[in-house]
Amino acid sequence: MSTTSSPPMSPLNSPISGSKQSPLRIFFGCCERDPKGAVHKAWGIALVFMAVLFVVSCFVVVSIQTSVSGGSNALSFAALWTGLVQIVMAVLGTFVLKRFPTSFSVGFFLGLVVVVAQQNLIMCATFLDIDAVNSDGTSHLFSMLCLTLSFIHFVFALVLGHFRHHILLAPVDVKGVVNRDQVEGGGGVQDEDLTPYYAHDGEGDEDIVSRQV
Repeated sequence: MSTTSSPPMSPLNSPISGSKQSPLRIFFGCCERDPKGAVHKAWGIALVFMAVLFVVSCFVVVSIQTSVSGGSNALSFAALWTGLVQIVMAVLGTFVLKRFPTSFSVGFFLGLVVVVAQQNLIMCATFLDIDAVNSDGTSHLFSMLCLTLSFIHFVFALVLGHFRHHILLAPVDVKGVVNRDQVEGGGGVQDEDLTPYYAHDGEGDEDIVSRQV
């Protein structure tokens, strides 16, 4: 009995991808040629603003504690904590994107970015109208920086969520992680085995699976 195999379904006719492009693909269409570079550039912009916010938060703490009307320990702690959170996230995010971009770590980092963006938005509303306590204007500057950085974090979360499949590595392909069979066999890890894998994103992109030894 002869059987005929049906021709592969093209991405345009696939029920998953469809003929319509997603809003994010249209919005980030200019970044499709270099998605990994777009993620790293967006993160670089966020790093600059996080460093500036940390410096400004230190000035806000000093300004509040030395104000004539008396400093608020709660506001000082909130400003200092906001600055420290930016530094921790900057170090953690750079490590995840550069050294350990697995599916779990990227997902965890993506959720952390959204949480910190919401915190910055709350800090913007908190420090917007406290110039009566701090009359030198640093609190208003801190508030505007929190609002700007919150917007940058939300945009970066969209970029990372849209292009996450282009930066993911299989767990056995992360630097410093070696397969036990490769170690016992004495063959070592070859450069060709460090292959990024991109999960199918449901939009017609080609599936690339890391090769098994």
